[in-house]
Amino acid sequence: IVAKTFLSTIVLAVIFSYLIYPLVNFLEKKARFPGILANLLGIIILLGILSLFVFIIYRNLGYITQDMPALIKKAHSNIDQLRVFIDRTFGVTVESQNFIIHDIINDVSDVSSNFTKSLFRGTTSTIFTLGLLPVFIFYMLYYRDKFYRFIIMVVPKEKEDDARKVIRKIGYVTPRYIGGVFTVVVILSVLNSFGLWVVGVKYAILFGIISALFNLIPYFGTWIGASIPFMFALLTGDTPGLAFGVILLFVIIQFLENNILTPNITGSYVNLN
Repeated sequence: IVAKTFLSTIVLAVIFSYLIYPLVNFLEKKARFPGILANLLGIIILLGILSLFVFIIYRNLGYITQDMPALIKKAHSNIDQLRVFIDRTFGVTVESQNFIIHDIINDVSDVSSNFTKSLFRGTTSTIFTLGLLPVFIFYMLYYRDKFYRFIIMVVPKEKEDDARKVIRKIGYVTPRYIGGVFTVVVILSVLNSFGLWVVGVKYAILFGIISALFNLIPYFGTWIGASIPFMFALLTGDTPGLAFGVILLFVIIQFLENNILTPNITGSYVNLN
């Protein structure tokens, strides 16, 4: 608990080190780059890709902020129409719905307030993490041979051959698995963005990238990510058909991801079904 910020930084550094390890290894072995230069170049490329994603998200969030008054007005209009529909269909009066919506808005307000406080509390730790991450990645890659020798020295003499085999397997499978996962996320970012644009959802690139990032969560990630553009389309769309189109889109994408992308990219890297 006390060291969670430090330990989470270490774990992230391990993940990203394995992600760029094939590139660094190629630069050292094939391109004959010095170890320090190969590590620095790999980290710079990684930070460049991550910065591009952050820039795209930040820029599109700026567009939403500019359009927020019109979006809120449209959302209120759609909610009013929905309340009338519920009143006519289910007999729940508009007055009763107002109390329910009022409670929901209060709950959302409380959650937003708590989130804002947590965000400010987490700012320092976030800066700490981002500052140390490249440093840890560099030293993990630069001293990887020393880590290897240290492990061999620690294990009993009769287990050294087994340890070498396990380390080789980890060094082969892990970067391919992590690289496969991130490759799937990049492909899904493109598919989601293009699909949402075809359906007619505004800020398709922003919602496409955010939805793809949730795919890092196994099994349920796609639907958690889909809920964000779905709610946006439901609240700000001109017709309910827009929200239905979002659901249909993510059903198709979920099928493609589960049956084509992940098995053929991540699965083939680690030789798993």
